[in-house]
Amino acid sequence: MLASLVLGEKAWLLPVCIIGAIAIAIIAYSYRRAKAGFGLPAVLKSIGLLLLAACLLEPLWSSTRARPGANQFVILVDKSRSLSIKDDGETESRGDQITAALKEDSISPDAWHVRLQQDFDVRRYVVDSRLTRVSDYDTLEFDGSASALNTAMQSIADRYKDRPLAGIMLVSDGNLTDLSNGRIATANLPPIYPVVPGDPSGLRDLRVGNVAVRETPFEDAPVTITASAVSVTPNHGVVTADLLDEDGEVVASKSQPAGGDNEDTFGFRFELRPTKPGVAFYKLQATGDNEADQDEATLDNNEQLICINRDHRKRRILYVSGRPNWEYKFLRRAIEGDDQLHLVGMIRIAKREAKFDFRGGAAETNNSLFRGFKDEDDETTEEYDQPVMRVFRTAGPSGLNEQDEPNLTAGFPTSAEELFSFDAVILDDIEAKFFTADQQDLLDQYVSQRGGGLLMLGGQESFRNGGYDRTPIGRMLPVYLDRPIDIPEDADFRMDLTREGRLQPWMRLRENWDEEQTRLKKLPEFKTVNRVATIKPGAMVLASVRAAKQEIPAVVTQSFGKGKTAAITIGDLWRWRLREDRPVGKNEITDVSDQAKLWRQVLRWLVVDVPQRVNSTIDTAPEIAPTAMMLSVRVRDKQYEPIENAVVKIEIKTPSGEKIPLEAEAGSEAGLYETPYIAKESGAFRAAIVSVGPDGEDLGIVETGWVSDPARQEFASVAPNMKLMQELATQTGGSVVALSGLDEFVRDLSTKDVPVTEKWTWPLWHQSWVFLLAIACLVGEWGMRRMKGLP
Repeated sequence: MLASLVLGEKAWLLPVCIIGAIAIAIIAYSYRRAKAGFGLPAVLKSIGLLLLAACLLEPLWSSTRARPGANQFVILVDKSRSLSIKDDGETESRGDQITAALKEDSISPDAWHVRLQQDFDVRRYVVDSRLTRVSDYDTLEFDGSASALNTAMQSIADRYKDRPLAGIMLVSDGNLTDLSNGRIATANLPPIYPVVPGDPSGLRDLRVGNVAVRETPFEDAPVTITASAVSVTPNHGVVTADLLDEDGEVVASKSQPAGGDNEDTFGFRFELRPTKPGVAFYKLQATGDNEADQDEATLDNNEQLICINRDHRKRRILYVSGRPNWEYKFLRRAIEGDDQLHLVGMIRIAKREAKFDFRGGAAETNNSLFRGFKDEDDETTEEYDQPVMRVFRTAGPSGLNEQDEPNLTAGFPTSAEELFSFDAVILDDIEAKFFTADQQDLLDQYVSQRGGGLLMLGGQESFRNGGYDRTPIGRMLPVYLDRPIDIPEDADFRMDLTREGRLQPWMRLRENWDEEQTRLKKLPEFKTVNRVATIKPGAMVLASVRAAKQEIPAVVTQSFGKGKTAAITIGDLWRWRLREDRPVGKNEITDVSDQAKLWRQVLRWLVVDVPQRVNSTIDTAPEIAPTAMMLSVRVRDKQYEPIENAVVKIEIKTPSGEKIPLEAEAGSEAGLYETPYIAKESGAFRAAIVSVGPDGEDLGIVETGWVSDPARQEFASVAPNMKLMQELATQTGGSVVALSGLDEFVRDLSTKDVPVTEKWTWPLWHQSWVFLLAIACLVGEWGMRRMKGLP
């Protein structure tokens, strides 16, 4: 607040100016007459006389200040566990230092809290996972598992929205656990004055850093866990990362030597196959072998729980082929015995049923030569104009079982209920005219709305040769069919992976690129390739074939609506298997050829993200509470339309074994059911979701899980986040305050911009120091004049 000088007797301004001018003129004349010049003595005498003359104006010093008791001021103290850390060389923790500074046991009128309460209406709060009002800070305990400072400050701003709030003194290390996008929302906050204890220099700490889990819903596919460990000075010698299962047994362990830098980051990569289906939890621990580890700032950030959710549901794939061929044989053999992939093969044996044969049926009395002609009714006659289809399915390791499935005996599915029960559809060597217009539209809905996968394999009646150009199925494919490449029919094609294909794990069959290149060079040359020239926008070429100095896309993928489509333009991949050196084992799952491994990986990619009738997601909800999770369940009927009147019940099992029943409520969109859950303890949580349709249909049980670990965020850094606190103070118009500078801060606080102020004046002319200064100037002039021998 700016201060100003005010004159109480402005009427005396002209006489005072005249008197001052005459006095200065007389002094100048007398010193010139004495031949002494206008030196320091004359200056002192002039100042003394002017001060006395100025008192006639009654000068007042005027300013504004906070009206005592009219403004409210909040003290917000973070009582989370991170404040229990002791800095290097300190005997007291950061929390102990805060308690000593905030204690109000002093009765001195000069104590900062006494002065603060004289000028402001002080409100005191503490915060960990929630905001709590307190009367004093004499018995602080720093045991909170979270630092919900962002939420707490927003809550205070809302509470005091229509009140004169002068500011918030935030006592914290700045390690928030409820940040939104890494930033604090400062739009509605009053001035923030952060008080940040702690000195990061010399701290010793080893912590688990970022952890990423890459998994598939298939039980026998490996789960990849990529983790990092961060070592803060001094180095920790050899850093070891151990992966433990739920029984506490070490399932994997890796070590790396530490470097000489003040802060080292170590990367670890684990691949494992969980022994149990469904939800599983693992613990990652980081330890060092240096003796300095015993003096770590905290051990709470040395381990982290990891949740892995692997669905063991069988995926159904419909394979449709225009004729028996080798591709189906090797596809079926690749996944035979697989408990999670179920292949249903619908293969056309003949385009039409023969109208007669030379042997009648056992119960047939008429001449079989006339079967299907005028003696039969129209429906019987029409049956002989339909293609002859046979349905096969993969069974266990014992081999194939041929059977007719009720929903496929009449041909390709004609209803959404039948088709949508499959996770993916493969079309192989089948012409577009095989499908009716309604069936093609149904396939479009299957991919774009249901989210299924569609793969077309190469063949003499696939792609352009099958008449798919300008059809609903052709529009879904990732390649254009109207621009064929002119390549000689007898050309030989060599296949290679593109740059994008090398980055896709399901396209690679070796652990490193050198071995992969060696494998690709051994592939045979292919003879049958559909000559597609270009891909559609958004599509991605993963493999290509080259012949006659021209390149043709061989494996192309793209997203289409909620699903995905793919095209493999090579029509004789079976040549690869026939020329492979590796023999076929008795068990294709363990002793698998390269071609069989590729087929399995392609099929798994095709179905891996296909949504099911009941899908659940778990997201953090920091706007509710730091440990809050939002459980969302989407429920669909057999046509994959949202079900609006379903009953969704969730049973949560806490780390302590307690079972908590919840019922999800309808969300913001049709078929969405949500319920929040606030974790009151840390650890592994499991949830069993039971959904029942409005007609009483049991939609099944879905299991999921998550980890509540607020301490991981709390101890993500043991150093105070001074940068964030400085940004917070700058953006809100406050300033960072030292813990030892509270007295000075409070003394100046009442002079800052506050909502409610008052004017105050200070009579300068009535102050003793003004007259003493005038007398001192006159006495000094007399003394100096006498020293120079002047009269």
